[in-house]
Amino acid sequence: MRCTRFRICLLVPLLVALAGAATARNPIRNSFFARYPAAVNTALDELPSHANHCGVCHFDFSGGGPRNPYGLSVEVGLNNGLSNAAAVAAAEPQDADNDGFSALIEVTDTVNFSNTPTFPGLKAANVGSALNVNQADLIDHLTPSGGSDVDPPLVAVTWPAGGESVVPNTTATLTWSATDPSGIAAIDISLSEDGGVHWETVARNLPASSSYAWFVPNLPGATSRIRVQARDAAGNAGHGDSPADFTIAPHVGGVAPTTLRDFRLPGTQPFGAGVYDNPDGTCSTCHGGYSAAVEPWSNWRGSMMGNTMRDPVFSATMIIAEQDAPASGDLCLRCHTPGGWQEGRSTDTSGGMVTAKDRQGVQCDYCHRAVDPLYQPGVSPAADEDILARLDAPVLGYGNGQSVSDPDPIRRGPYADAQASHQFLDSAFHRTANLCGTCHDVSNPAFVAGDAPGEYEVQALDAPHPDGDTRDMFPVERTFSEWSVSAYAEGGVYAPQFAGVKPGGVVATCQDCHMADATGRGADTGPIRTDLGVHDLTGGNHFVPDLIPAWYPGEFSQTALNAGKARVVAMLQKAATLEVFESPVGGGPGVTVRVTNETAHKLPSGYPEGRRIWINVRAFDDQATLIYESGAYDPATGALSHDTDAKIYHIEPGTSHRLGALLGIDAGPSFHFVLNDTVFLDNRIPPRGASLAELEAVQSPVVGYDGYQEGQFWDDTVYDLPAGASIVEVTLYYQSISKEYVEFLRDANTTNTMGQELYDAWVAQGRAAPVLMASEQLVLASTGAGELPHWRTALAPASPNPFNPSTELRFTVARQGRVSLRIFDERGRLVRDLVGETLAAGEHAATWDGRDGGGRAAASGVYVAELRTSDARELRKLTLVKSGGPGGRAGGGRGAGGAPRGRRGRPAGPASAPAGPDPGPALAHPPPAAPDGHIGILHPGPHPARRESGRSTPSGSAGGAGGRGAPKNQHALSRRGSAPGYPPRAPDHGGSRRPGPRAPRPPPPAGAPIPAARRGGVVAGPPRPRPHRMTRCGPHAPGPGAPPRLARPRRIHLVQQIVGPINPKGARVCPPGGGAARPPVPLSLLSGGRLGGIQPGFWFGGAGALTPGTKNTNLRAHPITARSGGIGALGANAAKPRRQSPPAPAEPGGSGARPPGGSPACPGRRQIRGGGELIAGSPGGLGGAGKEGSWRGS
Repeated sequence: MRCTRFRICLLVPLLVALAGAATARNPIRNSFFARYPAAVNTALDELPSHANHCGVCHFDFSGGGPRNPYGLSVEVGLNNGLSNAAAVAAAEPQDADNDGFSALIEVTDTVNFSNTPTFPGLKAANVGSALNVNQADLIDHLTPSGGSDVDPPLVAVTWPAGGESVVPNTTATLTWSATDPSGIAAIDISLSEDGGVHWETVARNLPASSSYAWFVPNLPGATSRIRVQARDAAGNAGHGDSPADFTIAPHVGGVAPTTLRDFRLPGTQPFGAGVYDNPDGTCSTCHGGYSAAVEPWSNWRGSMMGNTMRDPVFSATMIIAEQDAPASGDLCLRCHTPGGWQEGRSTDTSGGMVTAKDRQGVQCDYCHRAVDPLYQPGVSPAADEDILARLDAPVLGYGNGQSVSDPDPIRRGPYADAQASHQFLDSAFHRTANLCGTCHDVSNPAFVAGDAPGEYEVQALDAPHPDGDTRDMFPVERTFSEWSVSAYAEGGVYAPQFAGVKPGGVVATCQDCHMADATGRGADTGPIRTDLGVHDLTGGNHFVPDLIPAWYPGEFSQTALNAGKARVVAMLQKAATLEVFESPVGGGPGVTVRVTNETAHKLPSGYPEGRRIWINVRAFDDQATLIYESGAYDPATGALSHDTDAKIYHIEPGTSHRLGALLGIDAGPSFHFVLNDTVFLDNRIPPRGASLAELEAVQSPVVGYDGYQEGQFWDDTVYDLPAGASIVEVTLYYQSISKEYVEFLRDANTTNTMGQELYDAWVAQGRAAPVLMASEQLVLASTGAGELPHWRTALAPASPNPFNPSTELRFTVARQGRVSLRIFDERGRLVRDLVGETLAAGEHAATWDGRDGGGRAAASGVYVAELRTSDARELRKLTLVKSGGPGGRAGGGRGAGGAPRGRRGRPAGPASAPAGPDPGPALAHPPPAAPDGHIGILHPGPHPARRESGRSTPSGSAGGAGGRGAPKNQHALSRRGSAPGYPPRAPDHGGSRRPGPRAPRPPPPAGAPIPAARRGGVVAGPPRPRPHRMTRCGPHAPGPGAPPRLARPRRIHLVQQIVGPINPKGARVCPPGGGAARPPVPLSLLSGGRLGGIQPGFWFGGAGALTPGTKNTNLRAHPITARSGGIGALGANAAKPRRQSPPAPAEPGGSGARPPGGSPACPGRRQIRGGGELIAGSPGGLGGAGKEGSWRGS
C-alpha cells in the first residue's frame, strides 16, 4: 500500500512486532479497509507468505516501489487533492488493471463469484511483477471467477436487423435487448464488413443500456452486420448479431472516391491498447509542478507536440483533405490525436468525435507505451515479441503513425535505472530516432509507386495499400528519412548550439536536438541527472501558439505556450548560417549570399505546404536610397514578392497531368496535399552528409533546381545589383504559414466556416510575422562607400558580458515608434522590462542591473535580451556571473563563421570564390594551425588529408588558441589579458589567487604603445556576426595616462582583404624603458580581443587603445573599432596547445619568458598571449571580454 505522498512505505513487519497489526496499517491502507471492512482478514489483508501486506496498491508486498494499476489510480486522486478516503472512493468504479471488472466488483461482489475479493490491481498478465510474496498465494485471487451464475446474458440486436441502408458520416441509432439474472455490467459493440466473418470493435465498456448513437464509418458495402456483446456482473459474456446483412452506402462527394479502407495501416488498432491516461490528471502528479525549466509536464504542455490537435491550421487543412479524399483524415488523426485514435474516436475522420482529452495531442502514454515495431532479439523487451505476434499485420518500418502500443499500462523510457512509482521497462527504442520516425515520415497510401522515379499511380481504391511499404507510397513528409541519410545519423556532428549540456557537443539523434540534455530531475523525487532530455520537443512552428487561446480557452497554459514559442524562435535562429560575399557581376556590383543548413534534415522540413524560408536583399546607394530589393515582405498584407531574383526555399507538390485528367482537376502545383502525386519543385537545402542519390532513395530528392552539387548542404545565390549600389543588407526569414496558404484554406473550404475563422485569426495575430533567422550587412568595396547613413534596428552585444553587477545594452532603432527591451531567462520567462516606450530613430542604450521587475537580484546564469519594434525583433544572450567567479577562460574562441570555440586556425587557401563548408565525418579532429604570424583568407574546401566534422568552418577557420589564463578563482571579469604597458590583472605572482572583486583596470601609462599580435594570426572565415554598431576612430594623440579619444559613432564593416604575413617573426613592441623594442608590424592587436577575419563583413577584434604612430592605408582611411572580446591570435604554443606551460611570473626589472621569435621578453611584464587568457592546459575557447578598442593597419 502507498503509505505517504512521498513514497515511503512503513516497514510493516517491524511495526507489527512493535505495536501490533492495527497500528501498523498506514493511513491509506486504513482508508481502504475502512471503506471495505469485509475485506479484512481476506487475501487482500493477509496471505500465508506475507501478513499485513501492502499488495493492494504495490507490486512489492512489503510496500514502496512501483504501484500496481490500482495503486496508481489511488495516487492520482491523492495528488489531485483528494483525501485518502476520497481517493479510494474515486478509484472504485475504475477497471484499473483492465481485466473486465471494476474495483468495486473485485473487492465487494462475493455473491456472483466464489474467489472474491480479488486484487483490483493484479491480473495474470502482471502478477509476475509481484515481489516479497509467494506468487502461488495470488493465483486464485486475481480476477473474479467461480460464481454460481455461469449463464451468459441473452442479447438480441433489433436494429439494424438486415436489409437497411445507412449513409456514411451520419449518425444511426443501434438498438438491442440484453438480459441476465445478475444484471448487465458492460456492453461492447463490433462491426463486420463481410457478413460476420471478421469483426472490429466500434465501442467498448459502454454502461448497461439498450441503444447507442453510432457514427457510420465510410466503409461502403452490402454485407455489414452489427454485434452487441454484453457482460453480466458474474463476468459471463453473451452476444447477439444483426439477423441479416445491411448496407452502408457509398459516400457522396469528394474529388477522389476514397474510403476508410484506403487509409488502413498496420499497427495497434483502435481499442487495442486500452485507455491512455490523462497527462493533466496522472502524469503531472509526479512529472510536473516542481521545476518548469526541466520538468517534463510543463515543457510538453508548451510544445506543439502537446497541442497538435489544438492547431487550427491543421484542422482547417484536414477539412480540405476530407473534401478532396473522404476518410483521409484518419491518416492525420493517427498522429495528431493518437489517444483519440486508439480509443476509437477517429471514426468521424473529420475529427468531430475528438474530446478535450484527445486534444492533448502526442501525449505521455502514447510515447511511453510505444513498442519498437521491428523486434530486436536481446535488445527489445522480451514481452514485445508476444505483443507484435498478436498484431493483425506486421509493421514494415517507421512512419505514418503505424505505432504499436503495450496493451498493459507499463511505461517505457530511456533510463535503465529509473526509480518509477509505476511499472517500468527500460527501452532502447526510446534512445533512438526511430521512435520519432513513427510520425515524422508521412506517406499517402492511396498512391502506389510507378515504374519511373517520382511517378505514382492511384492504387485500386476502397482497399488497403497492396504492400504497406511507405517507400511505395507518395511522400508527404520525409523529415525522419532525411535525417537517416545525414551525417548526424552516422555517428553524430559537433553542434554544441543544439546539444544542451551534452558533453562534447556532438548530436546524433532527433532527441539530442529537440529534447536537448539538461541537468535536473525527471520526476519530483527522482534522481538529479545530467542527461535529462527536456520535453520541450521544439520544432519550427512559431505561429500556432498565438492562435490556440482563441479556439480552446481553458485547455492550455499561456505561460507554457509563451515559453514554447520562445524556444521555437531560438531553435530557428540556430538552424542556418548566413554569409555574404562581394562578387562583382559583369563589372558591376554584386554579392553572393550563402545559406548553410545546420540541421539534420532539409531546410525547411516537415509538412510542406505554407512553410518557407527566403532571402531578403536590399541595396542602397551612397545617399541611403533603396535602389534594389529582392524577397520583399509586406507586414501589412503578409505578401512576399516573387521577383525574378527571389530565392525562396520551399517545396511545391502538385497534381500530375495524368492524375488531373483522371480526376477532372487542374494539373500543376497545388495545396490539395491529399491529391498531390508529384513534386514540381524542391529547392530546400539538403542536410550535411546526405548525397543526392540517398535523398532520392528516401523520396526526398532535389527537384527543379540545379544549385546543389554532390554532398552540398549550403546554397549560394548571386545577386546582380544595379550601378551605384554601395551598401547591402541581407536577411534570412522563416514563416510557418504563408498568405497564399491561409487564403487557400479560407477559399477552398466548402464544409464550414473554419477557413474564414482561421484567416481572421491570422490577420488579428499579425499574419504569421516571419522570424528573422539571421542578418548581415556589407559595404561594397567597389563603390567606395564609407558609412551606412541610415539606421537599422539592431541590438549590440551587451557590454560587459559576462557581467556582474550590471551591463549596458546599446541598440539602434530604424524609425520612430514603440520599442520594448525585455530580459528573459533561458526558459522564456520574463525577468525585467527595461524599455517600453516610443523612441526616435537612432542610437539608444539601457542598463540592466541584474535585478528582476520586483527589485530582487536575479540568479547567476544565462539570460536573453529581446529588442522588439513594430517590424523587427533582435535577441542577445547575457551571462550574469557570481562575484568572485572563475578567472580567465580560453582566449582562442570562435571567429566569424569559424570553427568551434577553442579550435586552431586552418591553413589559408587561395583568395578566390567562397568554397563550401567542410561536411566532415562523424567526429571532429581539430584542423592544423595557421602558419605563425599569418592571416589566412579563404579555404576552398575540405582539408586534403581529412574531412572535419562537427560544426565545420565555412571558407576558413576560427582564431587559434589564446594566451595563458589567470588563476581560476580570480574575478570573472579578469578574462582580458594584461598587455605590456598595463599593470597585470592579478598580483604579479603567476599562480596566486585572489577571491572576490578586483579594482578597476587603470589606463595605460603615458605613451605606452600597443603590443603587436605576438606570433600567430587568425585564419579568416566567412562573416557571421549579427548587426552591430561600430565606432570610428579619429586622429588622436593620447596624453599622459589618458585613454584614446573615440570619435562619433559610425557603422561600417571591413571591406578589403589583406594577404600575407602580419608578424612572421613574432616581433613585439615594448613599452618605453621596458627593453629593446622591435619595429612595428603591419597589424597591431591588443591582447584580449578578437580577430575574426578580414573578408568583407568580418569583425576585427581587439581591446583597448589605438596603436599610436600608424596610419591607415589598407582600409580606405576608415579605422575600424574592435568588437569587445572574442577571438585572439594564436598563442605562443598554439601548435601544441595541450602542452602549454604556465607564464613566467613577473619580476620587476627582471627578464620574463622568451617569446617565440627568439628575442627577450620586455622586462618587468607578464607575458600575455594574444586573444585573452587561457586556463592552463586548455586548447582555447571563448575570447576575453576586452574593452572596446580599435586597430589600424599601417
